[in-house]
Amino acid sequence: HGNRTFYGFFLTNEHFNNANYPEYGFSKQTFAYPGDNELLLGYDGTVGMYALTCAEGIYYACPYKFSSSMAEPDALPVMTYNLANGLVEEIGDWKQDGATFKPSDMTYDILNKKIYAICYGSEEGTGIYELSMTDGSLKFVCKARGGVIAADANGRVFTIDHDGWLYQINLTNGVA
Repeated sequence: HGNRTFYGFFLTNEHFNNANYPEYGFSKQTFAYPGDNELLLGYDGTVGMYALTCAEGIYYACPYKFSSSMAEPDALPVMTYNLANGLVEEIGDWKQDGATFKPSDMTYDILNKKIYAICYGSEEGTGIYELSMTDGSLKFVCKARGGVIAADANGRVFTIDHDGWLYQINLTNGVA
């Protein structure tokens, strides 16, 4: 892949070539030099991301603000970050009732133009939710296993459970 660019979000400052400590955040790098990261949108110390994914050149992220080791982080509104023009917007709340509800991973289903998140801490248990790309809300789709989610180009959705098992999930009935 050589100098093909890929993007990511890092919670550390390690390997950034253009950021002063403790700045970290959204970055780009190449396959030829994956440890050489260029900071694109920076944070410094209290903001992290529970889950994020990129759809059509726009990152969608569920951020949190860390205030104390004695308290749960506070949910911040779903944000978008446009890689083409650098525009950052807040589009709405992802937080649901209960301090333990959190997304652990998100994926973009390019075939159906939908973002799915795998979340835990709800009354349904671990589940797959659809993230609204307009208002950031999360709508329960079905129960699921694990904390990692991915969609392929054919619209199939997969999870990996905590024992390392890969599952294809039927989103209409939750069968793994």
